[in-house]
Amino acid sequence: MVEIRRHETDLKIEHKPAPSAYLFITNHPFEYGLKEIYEKRVAVGHGFKIPDFDFEFSFGNIRDLLKAREKHRDMFALVNSMREHDEIPSTFDGEYPEFAFNPKEAPIRLIIGKKYLIPGKDGKDVEGELSTACVFESKKEIVGAYHTSAGENILITYPMTEEEFAAYERQPETFFGVPQKPNKNAKTPLDLFDFFYGVYKSSPRDRLLKFMKYWPNYDILKDAPTEELAITYCESLVQYAFSEKQTKPPQTQTL
Repeated sequence: MVEIRRHETDLKIEHKPAPSAYLFITNHPFEYGLKEIYEKRVAVGHGFKIPDFDFEFSFGNIRDLLKAREKHRDMFALVNSMREHDEIPSTFDGEYPEFAFNPKEAPIRLIIGKKYLIPGKDGKDVEGELSTACVFESKKEIVGAYHTSAGENILITYPMTEEEFAAYERQPETFFGVPQKPNKNAKTPLDLFDFFYGVYKSSPRDRLLKFMKYWPNYDILKDAPTEELAITYCESLVQYAFSEKQTKPPQTQTL
């Protein structure tokens, strides 16, 4: 990156400053060490003289990042493809050995559509159906959205065991029992936003407004377009997932 930064200022082509460009830097170390075992490869995407596709650029909020992704949609798709399609599945039926071979000591398997006992908003255990879930990989945490029989929607974040995370890494698309698109693998706040937006983008307007009923700016939000409501609500879920409030794991039990 130091070398690239230098060339961004001094590289000339035919005596003119070099134009902007998308750079993709990859390595295949196993090609140079045939007797060694290399587990990791690296792929870096960078915008040469493109500030909002810069490898080290940080965005102040989700909305600015959404604008940059739309502007560079094809390049973001290429980065995701390089990240997701780098390993052949170890089994054909999608079975996880961490859950299958040692069921007595295996962690509770979270399956979308099943019901669990979860901490309610008043601190008491309530019955909740897991409606959506994803893994926040950088923190090795599961973020699950539960719908209770009382009509409440509860978001719970809790850490994964090493066995759970190993199973998830092996085949993330079916970790929660139903097929999910690879972009639900939440490595970044944007991944988590995409996950939530995929769930709530088709929600009825009155349902979204019900979720935001007690927000301080509700009087302004109630007149906003439905799509704007969905984006705002999903943005708040991402902020909540990153907040310091989510530190103590709940005692989840299967019903």
